[in-house]
Amino acid sequence: MKLTTLVAAAAAAVLSVGLVGCTWASEPKSADDVAAVSLPDDEYAGAFCSGDQRVTTTFRTGSTWDLCWRLDDVGGLTLEKVFFQGVNDKQPIQVLDSVAPVTMTVPYDVGTTEYNDMGFGGWGAASANEMTEAECPTGTIHNLTASDFDYGGNEVLVEDKPTVCQEVVATGLGGRSAWVTDEGPSELLAPEKRTLTTWQGSALVISANTAVGNYEYSSKYTLHDTGQIDVALGATGEVNVALWADQLEGIDEERYGWPIGEGQTDYSPSHFHNGVWKVAFAIDGKDDQTVEELNTAWTGEYGTHSSLYETTRTVLDTETSRMNDSLRSWRVFNPSSLNDDQHPRGYAIVMNESAEYEANPVLQPTVTFTNRNECEIQPLQNSGTGCEGATLLDFTNGETLTDPIAWVNVGFHHVVRDEDQSPMPIHWQGFTLYPHDFSALSPIALRADRNGYIGEKDAAAGATSEVTPESITTLAVTGMTARVTVSATDDEGNDVVPTTGWVTILEGDLEVTRVPFTHGAGGALEVDLGALSSGSHDLTAKYVGSNQVRGSVSDAVTVVIP
Repeated sequence: MKLTTLVAAAAAAVLSVGLVGCTWASEPKSADDVAAVSLPDDEYAGAFCSGDQRVTTTFRTGSTWDLCWRLDDVGGLTLEKVFFQGVNDKQPIQVLDSVAPVTMTVPYDVGTTEYNDMGFGGWGAASANEMTEAECPTGTIHNLTASDFDYGGNEVLVEDKPTVCQEVVATGLGGRSAWVTDEGPSELLAPEKRTLTTWQGSALVISANTAVGNYEYSSKYTLHDTGQIDVALGATGEVNVALWADQLEGIDEERYGWPIGEGQTDYSPSHFHNGVWKVAFAIDGKDDQTVEELNTAWTGEYGTHSSLYETTRTVLDTETSRMNDSLRSWRVFNPSSLNDDQHPRGYAIVMNESAEYEANPVLQPTVTFTNRNECEIQPLQNSGTGCEGATLLDFTNGETLTDPIAWVNVGFHHVVRDEDQSPMPIHWQGFTLYPHDFSALSPIALRADRNGYIGEKDAAAGATSEVTPESITTLAVTGMTARVTVSATDDEGNDVVPTTGWVTILEGDLEVTRVPFTHGAGGALEVDLGALSSGSHDLTAKYVGSNQVRGSVSDAVTVVIP
């Protein structure tokens, strides 16, 4: 058995092991095994902050984050001047100018109450909870001295207050590969050729907590060793202690709340947490950022072995609001900053689950892109000098995007449950900033020799383009019922009965109806034609296949509907 150790930069925890017996070449290191990288005091993030408010962390895998933090008097924990350096980067490269939550509204479904949980005085130093060792058991607690305003609007001096937790945590499997170049997967090779390259991931977590009435919020940023940034707000504390749906006149408590007392009593009303973050990109510190939207959709067609999906890229060149879709994402890139593959560096906005609050048009769009404007601070009840009271709808006025700000809206609809007492288990909402071509290789780059097409032997050992049998689709119509039959024969002359796919009845290019083709159909399917109007119709049946059988279209059949 051949054992080797691969090391990326200063990353001694990179392991290459024989799969027989799984004997490690060296022992993994713990997630808090990080080194303080030496960066100049006055460069990168250091040009903008110093002391505890500058955080520089190098992971065991060799990648580095360098950034500033502060507690904004509105949005609380804010990251600024965020730089990342992968193992092959010559120096840290800027990702963000800033990111912060700027809105948290909490409207209750019963229609009697809506709180602005950042409007009680903001989430700055005065309202921040004191961070305790119980909440930051393995990290470093940073103290803050700052001037702020209390809930009464009075200016106060906050001195040496412990507010922010900085820690490095394990994130589990970071990546693995048992592929052997020019040979294929290790499990097919002789024992002496088998190898496994893997690493355990780590992340820098920076968090701060703020109490707002019965609710307590945790603002958290998780910066992974791969360059990924998870942005999140968590809500805990207590359910609303003063509002109960079964105590309100004219309200059906079963439709607007949930019983959390004994029996059918004490209906706590459901409600939304509408969070909006303001993200100012600064890829490589340049001001020529470009926004593009990526949409992936099924073409309705089928290739030789699987369905055809295409992705379109559209540059968003003016201020705009966009809604999320399951196959949609957004990318901000810098066309003048190229990685080593000569691709523009960028970051994608990837959405997690979100509850849309359609009752307020400001809180409907998933992402809104506007130009940077110093007076545009909050999407609702804006306090910026020069555009007081304006909303995100006013910010979006068709300007050409040259210095884009992303307003990312993530909603959480809280249907209260018995388990929310007490304290309430924290529930999270947020999104991910995902590096997209920011580096030419993985920022960990354990196998730096693999970049693009490797060679014919490697390709031959991997996936090949397969061809499934051609199908024959026939259509017969009796009355208002179409009978569609799909048959196929493989290379050896055996009948192949498809078990999945779609059947579409077409009149020319117009879809009349579309139904799934199921295993129970046994190769034949009956389709109701009740959608057809009176008159003569020339119909075809189109079967879109699966990885068992390719698609086909029947001959036309003329149908007369009385």
